[in-house]
Amino acid sequence: PVAILISLLSVTASMLQGIDKQKLTVFVILGSVLIKLILNYPLIMLLHTPGAVLSTAIALLFAICCNFYILKKYANFKFSYSWIHLAKIILISIIMMIGVEVIFFILRLFLEPTRFNYLIIVAIGVIVGAIIYGGITIKTKLADEFLGDIPAKIRRKVKMLR
Repeated sequence: PVAILISLLSVTASMLQGIDKQKLTVFVILGSVLIKLILNYPLIMLLHTPGAVLSTAIALLFAICCNFYILKKYANFKFSYSWIHLAKIILISIIMMIGVEVIFFILRLFLEPTRFNYLIIVAIGVIVGAIIYGGITIKTKLADEFLGDIPAKIRRKVKMLR
């Protein structure tokens, strides 16, 4: 989860740079570093290793929220459309995760725990996950906005996805 926050911070900081507000980004980053420094020691004492991760996540969330606020204030950025897409992507990801977990559970019942069998389980899980995620995004036309004409061509060829 923290890696996602780091990526989101990078994207929002780049957006601020695009509207010539990179100076504000520096102040936001300094504020998040200060929050990390304040929270790090107490959370490590309280939660040990997860405390360090939690303090990082809190500091990153602060920075991301500040960046969103700056984007809304200076660029009149409308987030409603973005939040709807994010919610769709999260929902499809959860459906894919459930499907892959079911496949992992079923395959582990029938295969001995060896390295080769785990390789087979992972390979099948990846394929099933890609089919679930790709199929749902093509069926709901979410992929059209990101991939152009490709999903429409796939829908024409695969009747189930129409």
